[in-house]
Formats: sequence, structure tokens, C-alpha cells
Amino acid sequence: MQKYPFRGIESNGFLLKGTISQEKAIELAGNDFRFAQSESPNHVRCALLVVRIEQLTTWGIPIIRWTYPEAVWMLELSDNSFIAIKAHTPGYMLGALSLMDKYNTDIGSITLSKREDSATISVSSKQSIFTANLMGSAQGDTKLITNLWTRNHKGNYYRIPWGANEPASAYRMHCNVEDSSLGEKVFGKGIVWEDEAIYFIERVHQCAPAYSESPMI
Repeated sequence: MQKYPFRGIESNGFLLKGTISQEKAIELAGNDFRFAQSESPNHVRCALLVVRIEQLTTWGIPIIRWTYPEAVWMLELSDNSFIAIKAHTPGYMLGALSLMDKYNTDIGSITLSKREDSATISVSSKQSIFTANLMGSAQGDTKLITNLWTRNHKGNYYRIPWGANEPASAYRMHCNVEDSSLGEKVFGKGIVWEDEAIYFIERVHQCAPAYSESPMI
């Protein structure tokens, strides 16, 4: 059996980190994880990953190929892994992400693109929106997600096998979040986003169906 039966290309991707209160993180993910601490007392790290996945095949069946975007709202853990507590995707992928990835998923409209030294990102759902503009370049880490937990709408925990592949290009860019009403809907009004983000292009996407696992501190 293939380790990663789902294979495609993340043609464009965006990763932005931020900070929320530890109390809110426990409300979202439970008390069974050690969160990555921020510099602010009693605050932990969160993140938003937005990707456009193209030509995704399932179990190597070439006649079935999926192209879709997804936005995954996560909390960062102390062991450099993440737990997804919410996801958005177009309606035609809602069932697949809820069933196979076990995301707590809502319908959303998602766009992201890069042109020369600028990029734009938009995620909208139920009259709330997240929009950001990226410009120029900045020095810093461009490490992406390689280890992912998820929690479904019932509060059950799962792991998603996730291929640790390097993108063809990765840029650390200055980030201006113009509207974070959707971010506040997910993470609460106390969220603070960083002013730098990662934009990446052409990353091989490999994953497998989520499997049930209980967190252990």
C-alpha cells in the first residue's frame, strides 16, 4: 500500500503565523497538547496555511484528478508540529476534506497569487474575510509544515500523514493583513498576526487519509 495515496502539486502556498491567548488555544484544541509559546506571557503560536492543490490523484487512479484551494487554521505545538482546528474549502470539496482529512470544515472562497515581488491572499466565508498583501522580501526561516494533527467538528483527534517536501521556490515576504474578521471568527478577537509570511511555489503534495490517534503530553 502506498504511504501517500494522495499526490499532487501545491502550485501556490502561503503560511502566516500569529499569536493568541493560551486560554483560547485550550478552548479550541483541548488541554492535551503542549503549545509553542510566544514571547507574550500566557500566549501561544497559531498559523494560517493557504494552498492551491492541483492535479491531485487518489490511489494512483489517473482519470480522477482534483484541483482545489484550502485554508487551514492551526495551532503550533512545542514539537514543531501543528493541529488544525478549522478549514475552509469550496463546496465541491467540503465532503472530501471532512471525511478524508477529518477537518472541521466550512465552505469558503479562496484565492492566492504571486506576481514578481508582490502577492495577495483572500479567504472568505459567511460574511467574514481574511485578506493580506505581501511585498518585497525579508530575511528569516522558510520552513513549512511537515507534521499535522487535526480535530474534527465532534472534537475527535486525528493525524494526517504529510510528505515533508521542499517547494521549488519559497519567499519570506513582508505581510500586511488588511482584514482579519475571519481570523477573529476562528481564533478570537485577541489574535495578533506577524508582519512577515512565507509564500511558496510548486511543492509536491503528498498525504494520506487521517487516522484516529489520542494526543499524549
